[in-house]
Amino acid sequence: MNLIFTCGGTAGHINPAIAIANMMKERYPDAKILFIGATGHMEEKLVPQAGYEVKCLPGSGLSRKLNMAGIKKNLYAVKCVLDAVKTCKRTFREFKPYLDQCRFIGCAHVKEKGCAVLAALKAGEIQPSRHRSYVRLYELAKENKPWENPKG
Repeated sequence: MNLIFTCGGTAGHINPAIAIANMMKERYPDAKILFIGATGHMEEKLVPQAGYEVKCLPGSGLSRKLNMAGIKKNLYAVKCVLDAVKTCKRTFREFKPYLDQCRFIGCAHVKEKGCAVLAALKAGEIQPSRHRSYVRLYELAKENKPWENPKG
């Protein structure tokens, strides 16, 4: 079983996720657990202390200000989302041998013609459950539109 936890910012989010990971590890000792969090936040310290791997991504809040600094901050937030989608693709290691073989640069590996990952999936070289997990994470990352978030 492979589990990915996303949490961060405060110990109020991180500690419950670690508690759930501990429970899952007790019930499923062979489970592989990965945490994904934000660079420079508490999860970078707390998750490894609990004995789990964490991959950190750059993140940014949003600004409501319409000055140059606010616009730059919001552009950076959009860049962070796009970088997160790229990182999501790299997290699925079994896709790596096929990434450079796709017909189109920037292939999402979801439904594109000429996609080497989809060909490997069809040939049984990639487990369908791993591809489904990837698609779910990809769709969630794609739907995340930080500029629509009223907080920030």
